[in-house]
Amino acid sequence: MNELDKILKFIYSFFSDINYVENNNLIYEFNNDNLNLNKKDDKVIGLNILKKIQNLIPEFKVIDWTDLEDTRCYEFRILLNKVENILDDDNDLLKVLGGKRQDLYLFISRIANYYYMYIEDTEFNEDTGELKFTKNISFDKYSLDIKNKLEMLMNDLGYIRLDDEVAKTVILNVETEYLEKNKVKIFNCLFTEFDELYEKKIVQRVLNNK
Repeated sequence: MNELDKILKFIYSFFSDINYVENNNLIYEFNNDNLNLNKKDDKVIGLNILKKIQNLIPEFKVIDWTDLEDTRCYEFRILLNKVENILDDDNDLLKVLGGKRQDLYLFISRIANYYYMYIEDTEFNEDTGELKFTKNISFDKYSLDIKNKLEMLMNDLGYIRLDDEVAKTVILNVETEYLEKNKVKIFNCLFTEFDELYEKKIVQRVLNNK
């Protein structure tokens, strides 16, 4: 059994009830209610992982983005730009960084021994007042060193990196509370629905000027 089949079998094992029938297809809903998640224990585990990451790369700012209520993962964002003083306001921080910042997103599943990571580049265009977000899985020499350290830590903790192609595989006839059927990826089931993964597209919004 290959890795994709193994993960699909694992995900489908949580489907105890059919949500509804549409055009003779059985539509299943994947949600946290069926997963027996223990938020109290998971909070302790998440904090322990956070401390290990902070000790591993003390020169970098690590933000705990975990949402135990609505997601199935621990999520950490690591600012890869080295700055002397971290500003609470993201807009001010971006200006201090010269309009460019780079973050590493790390997702660790609470329901399976998988993790996933990618890079997000943020760039502010002073002429248009827009922020440009670009997600990708390419690591340069600078970020690759951090990636390697994190991979060693994840390996020591018993986690396996989810393959990129497997992560973006869509599961047919499955929906979640936040995603419609046939839009749910394996990544969404193992980690979170609140991330568009790395579709290689650019999202733009106006930066609030002060």
